[in-house]
Amino acid sequence: MSEELKHQLILNERKELEICGVTLASSATENSVCLETVMGGMMIKGKQMHVDKLDTESGNIIISGEICEVKYVPAKKPFIKRLFK
Repeated sequence: MSEELKHQLILNERKELEICGVTLASSATENSVCLETVMGGMMIKGKQMHVDKLDTESGNIIISGEICEVKYVPAKKPFIKRLFK
């Protein structure tokens, strides 16, 4: 995976969200999707959501459903760093 991934969001009528620059998809449920991107952590909330496409090599994901919220969240520090801070 390239270190120079660009980060971009494309939201189509709140029904489909395409995100570029994804480095990790950590969890996905019907109501939320948690991701790590090149710009930090991200949480997407909605209803009846599902991941239509996930390509970790290119860093692209497509999520469909009713998108209600897109939020950047601070990345969690690794456990060992939190232990010895």
